[in-house]
Amino acid sequence: MPTKLPPEKLEEAMAGNLTLTCDVQILIPTTLLDGLIRALTTQKATYEQRYGALHEPGASDAESSSG
Repeated sequence: MPTKLPPEKLEEAMAGNLTLTCDVQILIPTTLLDGLIRALTTQKATYEQRYGALHEPGASDAESSSG
């Protein structure tokens, strides 16, 4: 990722016509994984109690409820 945009890219950015992309890597210590999984499971259960079952995108109801 460049620290300073070239002048032509800066003009694009100021005009609102520039999209910058970058790769992001999130590192999670292995000691936090069990707690993170529990927290996500709790959040999913709470959501489903309020709003109904979550469905995997592109899967039928039968497919998404079996996993």
